[in-house]
Amino acid sequence: MLEAQQYSQKFHIEELEQWLEHELHGYGDFAHFPDYRIVECKQLGIFVKPGQQLQHFEEIHDDCLNERDRCVLRYLHIHQSLHECLSNDEEIQQAWPMRILASYANDIIPGYNCVRAWQSYHAPLNERFIQGVLGHLLHLLELNQQPETKDLLGKIGQLCQAEYHLHKAWRRLYSDSPLEA
Repeated sequence: MLEAQQYSQKFHIEELEQWLEHELHGYGDFAHFPDYRIVECKQLGIFVKPGQQLQHFEEIHDDCLNERDRCVLRYLHIHQSLHECLSNDEEIQQAWPMRILASYANDIIPGYNCVRAWQSYHAPLNERFIQGVLGHLLHLLELNQQPETKDLLGKIGQLCQAEYHLHKAWRRLYSDSPLEA
């Protein structure tokens, strides 16, 4: 990734530079997220019955939400850096926006208040991200071919050989690419 970043800076490939910056340091709220960073997720919440301290943990079903909010919450945009994503097997959580939580707090389960709600994704990201990152990198290099593109692709291929899954993914993606010819 760092070599690709140096390449993009050397040849001023802005789209590649921005994407690599996001992958290395994480995505902000208003960044453009590649498809592999958008995952379908579950909605979970903690509920309390007024006058009691006992909390209940429940899944929040889509039919509890209006269509607009369902569209906002159904997919989780993964903000963390690539390194964090690949080294984390834990659940990824993102709190609901306060305006959405406030509008549903008393309506999801009759007689209970939702005190916290979040989007949840709990599945390994490694395969998804390996395929996504290599595919996106290859696509950006296809769009912005430079004389040194072949050398960079060769170096990426060499780096991928050290890991079986990377090598397998790279060979498949690269063999389908017009850059291989």
